[in-house]
Amino acid sequence: MNIARSLGGYTMGEADKLRKVMGKKLRDEIPKQREKFTKGAIANGIAEDVAKSIFDQMEKFASYGFNKSHAAAYSLISYQTAYLKAHYPVEFMCAVMDLDITNVDKLTFFTSECKTAGIEVLPPDINKSEAEFKVEDGKIRYALGAIKGVSAASMSSIVAEREKNGCFKDISDFCHRIDIKDINRKQLEQLIKAGAFDGIEKNRAMLYANIETLIKNIYSATELKNSEQTSLFGSAELVAKIKFAQTPDWPQLEKLRYEAGAIGFYLSAHPLDIYKESVEKLGVRNCADIIQNIKVGDSIKANIAVCVESYQKKISKNGNKYAFVGLSDATASFEAFLFSEGIIKYGDIIESQVPVLVKISIDKQNEDSNPRIMINSVKPLDEAITEQAKGLIITIENISAVMDVKDILKTDKQGSNKIYIIPQIDNWDVRIELSNGYAFSQSDIIGKIRAIPGVSSVKEI
Repeated sequence: MNIARSLGGYTMGEADKLRKVMGKKLRDEIPKQREKFTKGAIANGIAEDVAKSIFDQMEKFASYGFNKSHAAAYSLISYQTAYLKAHYPVEFMCAVMDLDITNVDKLTFFTSECKTAGIEVLPPDINKSEAEFKVEDGKIRYALGAIKGVSAASMSSIVAEREKNGCFKDISDFCHRIDIKDINRKQLEQLIKAGAFDGIEKNRAMLYANIETLIKNIYSATELKNSEQTSLFGSAELVAKIKFAQTPDWPQLEKLRYEAGAIGFYLSAHPLDIYKESVEKLGVRNCADIIQNIKVGDSIKANIAVCVESYQKKISKNGNKYAFVGLSDATASFEAFLFSEGIIKYGDIIESQVPVLVKISIDKQNEDSNPRIMINSVKPLDEAITEQAKGLIITIENISAVMDVKDILKTDKQGSNKIYIIPQIDNWDVRIELSNGYAFSQSDIIGKIRAIPGVSSVKEI
């Protein structure tokens, strides 16, 4: 472009047009540009044969010069980023995640990459996170601004208050110190679901049930701080403990589902983590192992323990129903195909969103396409575990759960399966064997017990 301007008398706009003609190899336009350049060069005192020779060299350069330029630039960037990833992996991944802070799909992929690389991604924390991602003791702390539906600007204001006046001591302290303009009901709900308040209040269900109380107190504190009038009780109102209606915390599966909804994926844990030992006994394979190792021409069948992430029913042109089902375990996620017969037989189980044991068929037809995954059968995972269980160990963290466990066991028949209760008591190691044996005649008995608030774990023997 500089040659065209300096020698051929082109304007900047004309030189850019020449670049497009040569770069896109517009053959019909090149003779016109040759004539224009030659005339301009002759006008600038350059011999005609020299002008034509220069244009020939420019045309030849255009056939590879732009590609070479791009290749050189991208090679340099690739080298620089590879160096950073190799020598500063935590900082590099933190920066990459921050760059796509609003893109849930990319954050899901980057978090998976971190797990593969052995980099721990810590959950969001109102007292430790910033609005952006940050490096913390060789780990990555999840950004408050990356939570879905939460404004990064609002989170910056909350972080600024924390940095100015210290960490929030409890939820009451948080309400007294935050300005109502920096947070709304939706943002507060998302922070609770994401577990951002776990460091100062572990009972997410209690906070969520008291949303109105939280908002009311934040509003009142803001009004008091902004008012020129002095309150009857002075500054005492800004340090008083807020009274909340008490409610049991969400069961672990429900807690993780809410968390995934707020963050976009499972971060602190996966719902199948509590089934780890049971799943190993069932002899199932993990999703990543299946997907990564299938080759062109393979056709395999496998059993997998998964959670249902999505369920989209469709109707084909000939009127037949089919569905795409999004499935995941702690290692990977994928989409599987379900025929109309399967929708009729297993639709209710899939829509219940309970963890499931799925039999699938997979084949890979060519290198460029993803494996085709078909669902053959679906069974609630708790039901599959119950069928092969010889007994249960139930760990209870709240005494209120005891009567609920008793009520469920009353509905079962007598049998040979033993049940042990382990109460979580500080400085004590206790295991109580129930006197009666149980038949586990109900296929969902483990699921019912696991869902009781105050039951921290259920393991089959």
